[in-house]
Amino acid sequence: MVAQSVEQVAVNHWVGGSSPSQGASVFFSVFRSNMESLLCSLVSKFFCIILGRAKKLEVCLFEPEIAQNTGAIVRLCACFGIYRLSIIEPASFVFENNRLFKRAGMDYIEQVELIRHESFKEFRKSYVGRIVLFDIKADKKYFNIQFFESDCIMLGKESSGVTDEVFSGCDERVVIPINPQARSMNVAMCAAIGLAEATKQITT
Repeated sequence: MVAQSVEQVAVNHWVGGSSPSQGASVFFSVFRSNMESLLCSLVSKFFCIILGRAKKLEVCLFEPEIAQNTGAIVRLCACFGIYRLSIIEPASFVFENNRLFKRAGMDYIEQVELIRHESFKEFRKSYVGRIVLFDIKADKKYFNIQFFESDCIMLGKESSGVTDEVFSGCDERVVIPINPQARSMNVAMCAAIGLAEATKQITT
């Protein structure tokens, strides 16, 4: 998302006393940035439509360890209108007839399809859109990137996040800034923050 339009930037520089050459330089710089973002969005949507996959924002959990967290994320997905949740195995619990998973997910479990993958490599091959990893080791803040409708928000396991291979294999890596005295944030809360920001950008 761009804070100012090309016209606004140009007017600001002219009014602010910048020379015509400086105003033109800024104008074309912002114009190029806008065009690059638009092109990226159009190309992403084109391939998603052609291939018939990843048409809508999705969520993926890497080797989840706590049934209650996964259940809460299932409920979260249903509330955001996301009806596919990818799970990269192995999970540390059994999904079938799991009391804790069902208690957290409630009847929303019936609304969300769980897609289970044997490995990240398998998931990477099957997903057409961009994979945006939320990880404490990332440098970019989550609100400083542009989200697209075809993105998949990925979250790592509760104890150790993702492996180096998975970290480098994602298209974007972002972090939620927290109090330096805190160690980490609950994975379901991270999913909620990520989905809220992505949905805000996509629907604005």
